[in-house]
Amino acid sequence: MKPSYQKTIEESIVWSINNSTKTPQCIISGQPNVAYFGLAEAIKYLEQPFTILIENRLNDAPFLDCLIKHFPKESKMIKLFKDERWLKYGMGGGSTILQEIEAELETFENPIFIKAKHKYLRYFVLIDSDKKYPEMSLSTEKLKNKALLDKYEIPYHILEKREMENYLPDEAFDGITDNQDFIKAYLALTSIQKDFFDLEKGFDGKKFDKLLPEERIFYESLNDSQKDIFRNNNLKRINGSTIENFKTSFPKLFSSAKVTKINLLKRCEHHSEIDSPKDKKELQNLLSKINQLL
Repeated sequence: MKPSYQKTIEESIVWSINNSTKTPQCIISGQPNVAYFGLAEAIKYLEQPFTILIENRLNDAPFLDCLIKHFPKESKMIKLFKDERWLKYGMGGGSTILQEIEAELETFENPIFIKAKHKYLRYFVLIDSDKKYPEMSLSTEKLKNKALLDKYEIPYHILEKREMENYLPDEAFDGITDNQDFIKAYLALTSIQKDFFDLEKGFDGKKFDKLLPEERIFYESLNDSQKDIFRNNNLKRINGSTIENFKTSFPKLFSSAKVTKINLLKRCEHHSEIDSPKDKKELQNLLSKINQLL
């Protein structure tokens, strides 16, 4: 057995012993069957990296890295796996989730794999809700992806807020020097409004009365000045950059020294106040979900 594989199995065994409440992902038996892994089968299963599928591997990674940094207790095993290259981020946004999963299933052609192919997947999927207001239903595409993940028994988490960007603490917006009217108008929103605001596009050129009726109710507290700012301004280009756009520039703010565990938690402390109560400890629980799979 290669040393790296042996170390993977040893670490997994030690982690299982120290966390007896954890549901085992791989039970090794001398007689492999549909319920248990044979040793050779287990090695093949464990030697593949655990993959967290995110919408964009480069642009969304800073959010997860930020959580790992500021929640060390919940992330201890995640950090170990990431440092040892036993864990990686993969691309899984929109329709690419289906493509990624189907492509990975086709790699389990070795006769040693006697179970249903999806049993060998080592995935966790993190999905933006893309909701424009709290009561909005998930899109048809999101529901299709959710059904696929359920079908293949792949664990996932759908964010309570609109996108990962909506979790950035207010203090970190100091890193944006341009677009100050837009930033000030955004920071003046209520915590719940910030959760579902489109930080990249604002109102995307739409007059307020052209928004969805539910959006108009959700933002009814805005004054005329804020409405005009959100209609005519956006963060598609941050700090006047003609090279980097929102999707590449904004995530870097999660690395700001202004981001702390305290203000990350503050961005979620109001979750229980929403009409349909959300998870106040979403960030810690998200990390715990991942931890339980390693």
